[in-house]
Amino acid sequence: MSRSPSPGTPMTEGTDLQKGNLQREDTNGLDKRSLQKREIIADAVITVLSKFGISGLTHRRVAQAAGISLSATTYHYATKADMLAEASGNLLAGYLAAFRRSALEQRQGKGRDSSPQAFMTRLIVNAAGRHRRASLAWCEIILDAAKSPEGHRLALHWFEELHEAWTDLFKAFGADCDEADVQIAIDTVIGLMFIVLPLNLAPEQVADIRSDAWPEVLETSSATTSQPVDTDRPLGKKAQATRSRIVEGTINILKQSGVAGVSYRAVAEESGVALTAPAYYFGSIEALIRVAEAELFQESKTRYRQMLSVANLDQPSAETLADLTAAILVREATEFRLASTAHYSVWLAATRIEALRPAVVSAVVDQIHAWERRIAHLGAVAPGDGTYLQALFLGQLIRSTACGAPLSIMSTVRRHFLRGLSQRFDFQK
Repeated sequence: MSRSPSPGTPMTEGTDLQKGNLQREDTNGLDKRSLQKREIIADAVITVLSKFGISGLTHRRVAQAAGISLSATTYHYATKADMLAEASGNLLAGYLAAFRRSALEQRQGKGRDSSPQAFMTRLIVNAAGRHRRASLAWCEIILDAAKSPEGHRLALHWFEELHEAWTDLFKAFGADCDEADVQIAIDTVIGLMFIVLPLNLAPEQVADIRSDAWPEVLETSSATTSQPVDTDRPLGKKAQATRSRIVEGTINILKQSGVAGVSYRAVAEESGVALTAPAYYFGSIEALIRVAEAELFQESKTRYRQMLSVANLDQPSAETLADLTAAILVREATEFRLASTAHYSVWLAATRIEALRPAVVSAVVDQIHAWERRIAHLGAVAPGDGTYLQALFLGQLIRSTACGAPLSIMSTVRRHFLRGLSQRFDFQK
């Protein structure tokens, strides 16, 4: 039986680095026992990433997850970067092996899916269920890639390999293999992962994305995750300024280190306030992060509205909407790259920190409904259209920032979004 992982999902069989064509020089000469130990450690890295995020990855946590000594992890992997490289390689090898297997089965008439779109649905269902751990780890790695040139190179390699694998799969289905359609499929799946994981949806709910039941799923998600109320005490002008400095300092930490880097002491030092000040204004770290995330989200909405106001179009055509969306995305991927990664790092953290989830769910649902309103005049809006367009935009943004926003990607954003806007993949085919 074929199994279809989401991007970054390792398989439990046939996934050694040799089969993924990713064998690295540092494994040459190692005996079988050492190779097995490295694989155990690499798998533990994936577990730690899914539980604590990339900023929470340490040798000690990996050793505990692997059930081995700390000295064993440092012997095989001297640095955090070494562990990430090995885990990333394993994830990619497993993903490519699964795609090759699925394409072969499709050519042999043994495939489980009727179309690439149906295959996409199964990928997302698996990401929300059986492959959730690896999906979260992959999201952490690819989002962190935006922060360094080394990460950009890793992401570019990932997406080159993914494009080749998806192209082969499209051909196996006998589908027209337009480069844009392949890239749209990749971006949409990535964007959907960043939506369904923070919403903490069950696999059966994810399968409804293109059905009449989807609007109710969104409403239920929003209604059952009530927003925690932060203490709202009257503040004087000086106190308001201090509180604003604390929020700004928290955002700076999120941009550099992610959620795991936020502590009262770190925020106080970054903000230049007394050590007791963050705890005084915010009763918990989660409350502080919620406010910072809300500020990041509001700033991004303000930038979006400013772009629309400049265009002065209440009902833009599909072409104009694609123009505006591309302009917004390029700006978010370049000028506001760190703000974007900080914002979505909180979304990923919400998958494991329940106190953060209500605000994130509210933001996700808000964006989906905004897309529905934006396209309402273009024709009938089918269930899931808003989710699909938000996923496509988000996937494009994640890929662009992860790869360092090269011109080769930025120049295709408008064309791909316009094509996606017109076709709006029906995942139920």
